[in-house]
Amino acid sequence: MKFITISSILSLATSLVAGQSFCSGSSHSGQSVKVTSNKVGSIGSVGYELWADSGNNSATFYSDGSFSCTFQNAKDYLCRTGLSFDSTKTHDQLGHMYADFKLVKQNIQNVDYSYVGIYGWSRNPLVEYYIVDNWLSQWRPGDWVGNKKHGDFVIDGATYTVYENTRYGPSIDGDTQFKQFFSIRQQARDCGTIDITAHFQQWEKLGMKLGKMHEAKVLGEAGSTGSGTSGTADFPYAKVYIGSSGNQSNASSSKTLPASSSSKTIPKTSSGKTLPVSSKTLPVSSKTLPVSSKTLPVSSKTLPVSSKTLPFPARPSQFPARPSQFLARLSQFQARLSQFPARLSQFPARPSQFPARPSQFPARPSQFPARPSQFPARPSQFPARPSQFLARLFQFLARLFQSLPRLFHLLVTLAPVSQLLLLLFKLLLLLLTLNQLITTTGTTTTMETVLQSGLNVVVTVSPVQLAVLKVPANVLMNGTLNVFK
Repeated sequence: MKFITISSILSLATSLVAGQSFCSGSSHSGQSVKVTSNKVGSIGSVGYELWADSGNNSATFYSDGSFSCTFQNAKDYLCRTGLSFDSTKTHDQLGHMYADFKLVKQNIQNVDYSYVGIYGWSRNPLVEYYIVDNWLSQWRPGDWVGNKKHGDFVIDGATYTVYENTRYGPSIDGDTQFKQFFSIRQQARDCGTIDITAHFQQWEKLGMKLGKMHEAKVLGEAGSTGSGTSGTADFPYAKVYIGSSGNQSNASSSKTLPASSSSKTIPKTSSGKTLPVSSKTLPVSSKTLPVSSKTLPVSSKTLPVSSKTLPFPARPSQFPARPSQFLARLSQFQARLSQFPARLSQFPARPSQFPARPSQFPARPSQFPARPSQFPARPSQFPARPSQFLARLFQFLARLFQSLPRLFHLLVTLAPVSQLLLLLFKLLLLLLTLNQLITTTGTTTTMETVLQSGLNVVVTVSPVQLAVLKVPANVLMNGTLNVFK
């Protein structure tokens, strides 16, 4: 019985040593797939994703969970691998989760923000979470990642700053409102084991509770607010697993393998040193221990991998300017401002050279000759339209016909007057004739002379008029002077 206990302790110690060995020497292994465009997929039991908004990018994923990210002129780039779940169990129901990773940075340039660590989602409530152990930029992610800062906490032997944020945007369930949780390590590290569940437990103490787990993956993300970021983030070792630290279970199953009751962690002193082990040699039995031929059942089912591209909490354009960037942009602005007078002098025309000013315009509104109210003719003054003209013409004719009887009566009344006028005309003609005769002969003209002149005039005159004309009385017959040939 003692031999079995010692064997368990030695096995655990061996696993711990093996768990630390990946930091000193590790390399990619297993099948691989190279992706050059945005894609969500899986290789073996490992789920992966590549996403970038621009640039010439690629990523190579391996069946052992390791991966390599290469980006060039990318504004925002990320790749990740790890475990996917079906959103039916909480992290407590799944078991204690860990992640081992090793990061190798190669030719990293122009990175303004970055996250390296653990990334995932949960449902009910909908939460997007980050555990950041490193970053590819020269700036540690700061207070701009969340609108609520809970403070600094020691989690799994290191100090992390915890943030909480509420956001509306794209998520695994579409555009909606969701929470964001952040744990950001104060001192970055390139290799180590992340106790994922320990962060979950610390968040729950602060009222930051996760729901049913959707995924837990090792993440590499880099972004730039300028022309784009370039470089390679290589992860020669990356595994997310459920169980004891260093005791990796099959990544394809979300079940926790049963741990032996004797698999306790070797105690350490406060200084981190391992307690001394007795130098005595334990007796070894010559008997060979029976080895069971049975193998532990392994689930053949693979968890479904979501085909949705997971959104990310922040884009480079949303980050406020950092002090160094602000000073650089301020100096650029001052340089451009100093060039402004020189550029202004190059313009071909200055305001003083413009040909016409407003005061020189020839006509102002008050000088316009005619206003609408002064127009001579208005629509009401226009002559009658054809239809109106015909109507008025008919009215005139009707009135004319009505006045005909009156006109006829007037003519009848004026008939004597017309006769008198005719008589006067004849008398005038006679007088003119007599005057011509007197002028011609120079003698007093008698009626005979008149008769000899060939006139044929019948005039009704009074005796007085005949006396003036010196007409003999015997010519007068009933007051009628007959002059005829």
